Amino acid sequence: PYDFELEDGKKISLFIEILLPEIHLVLMGHQYDLYPLARLAKEMGWRVTIVSNPLKVNTTFVKSVDQILAENQFNEIFFDNYTAIILMSHDYQTDKRNLRKALETATPYIAMLGPKVRSEKIFQELEEDSPLSEEDMKRIYSLPDLILAH
Repeated sequence: PYDFELEDGKKISLFIEILLPEIHLVLMGHQYDLYPLARLAKEMGWRVTIVSNPLKVNTTFVKSVDQILAENQFNEIFFDNYTAIILMSHDYQTDKRNLRKALETATPYIAMLGPKVRSEKIFQELEEDSPLSEEDMKRIYSLPDLILAH
């Protein structure tokens, strides 16, 4: 508690609790490995959004996430410092396109699945279109980075 003395001499004690915003996990894909990750995130109290072709998402899974959006609805998502994006479409071109979209957001954490060679190839191809900044590269985590971080 925090104790304060008011101008009239009265004393007051306050308890202050800061509640941070919930973590919002944005999963981009529809493959089998998306479902256990989404379930785990929901069990931890996180908000989960799936961005995919809604026709490809397992219909029994719809009730266990907060929302499912089509790729053309990606810009409707509010991104802040408590949002993380995981690219997990298992399709090279889709993940490359989604990485470019993710880099246009304010999210501090963008994860990519797949081998290091695949990630490096995507980075190289994106560099040819427009350079990736050092700040952008610091936001991107791929499998080797995730392993080394632990």
